[in-house]
Amino acid sequence: MTGTRVPEGREHILAVSAMPVKDFEGFKRVVNELTLEMVRVFCKDRNFLNMARNVGISGHNENRLLLVLNFCMYAIILGIGGWAMNRAIDHGFIIGPGLDLPAHFSPIYFPMGNAATGFFVMFALIAGVVGVASAISGLNHIRYWDVDSLSAAASAASIAWTLTLLAMGFACKEIELHVRNARLRTMEAFIIILSATQLFYIAAIHGAASRRTT
Repeated sequence: MTGTRVPEGREHILAVSAMPVKDFEGFKRVVNELTLEMVRVFCKDRNFLNMARNVGISGHNENRLLLVLNFCMYAIILGIGGWAMNRAIDHGFIIGPGLDLPAHFSPIYFPMGNAATGFFVMFALIAGVVGVASAISGLNHIRYWDVDSLSAAASAASIAWTLTLLAMGFACKEIELHVRNARLRTMEAFIIILSATQLFYIAAIHGAASRRTT
C-alpha cells in the first residue's frame, strides 16, 4: 500500500516474526510473542479490520500470500493430527476382562498426551479439513475477485475460523495440563496462530465487496 503509514503494532509484529529461532523453546517464545502482539493490536486499534480490508482492496498478492500461509499451516495440522490419531488407534488403552477403569480415565485416550489431547486432536483435524476446503474456495474467489464469489469464500472461511477457535480452546486446556510432546506443542502453536491469521484473511477478502460486477 504505497503512501500508507504502517501502524506501530504492525511494525512490532514484523520485528517479532523476524526473531531468531534456534530451538523449540525459541520457536514457542516467538509464537507466543507474535500471538500476543496480534491480539493486542486487534484490541487496541479500531481500524484493524479496515486495514485488513484495505489489504484486500490494494491487490491480490497479499491475499494469495495469506491464503497460502493458512493452507500450509492447516496442512501441517492435518499431518501431525493424523499421526497422533494413528498412534492412538495402534497403542490405545485396552480394558481386559475383569479389569476396572483406572482413576481419572479419559474417554478418548491418547498415549502421547494428557486428558485433553484426544479432544484437541479431533477438533484440530476437523478444523484442518474445513480450513483446507476454505483455502480451495478462496482460490476461486481470488481468481474472480468479485461479490459473486465472495459469499462462498467468506462462509467457508468463517466456519473454518470458528472451528479453529474451538480447537484453540482445547489447546489451551492441553497446555494447562502440561504433559505432551513437541509435535503436540507444534499443533497448539499453529492453531493459536491460525485463530488470528484466519480472521485477518476473512477481513481481507471482503475487500472484493467494493468491486461491482459489470
